[in-house]
Amino acid sequence: MAFNRLDDEDFADDIALLSHSQKHMQEKTSCVETTAGSIGLKISHSKSKVMKINTKSNSDVLIDEKSVENVTDFKYLGSCLTSDGNMNREISARIVMASTAFYKLNNIWKNRIMKDPKLKLYTSNVRSVLRFAPETWRTNQRIKSKLRGFEGRCLKKNFGNSMGAA
Repeated sequence: MAFNRLDDEDFADDIALLSHSQKHMQEKTSCVETTAGSIGLKISHSKSKVMKINTKSNSDVLIDEKSVENVTDFKYLGSCLTSDGNMNREISARIVMASTAFYKLNNIWKNRIMKDPKLKLYTSNVRSVLRFAPETWRTNQRIKSKLRGFEGRCLKKNFGNSMGAA
């Protein structure tokens, strides 16, 4: 089944409401606020943000009759989302996190164990961090090259020239 429209994203105590108009967004926000209130919950005004993409509307979304802060980027479930779709910040953050994971395993990389266990550790502990949630990325050749370059440096450090980026 093909999907051509993304709906609201819910995860644990986080929700991302998606809408094509300010009016519809306010209706959704008010519905969530009313439903939450009916069971004794309250939406945190200070934690709520609005990111407008390709809109001319200057109207604010309200929670408890107060304007919600408008932002051009925010983190959602560990990924950085931007209103212009620029992935540089997200890719750079992923490379920093993967570098940290890589260097935390430095004692193992120096150990004379066989390549296969090292490669499995690399894949599960470094590559998984580097490539977390790629389905949300708008990639281009520059981004792909950046990712391949990072992986190539890691693999070369571990295995010398006997292995290229996978």
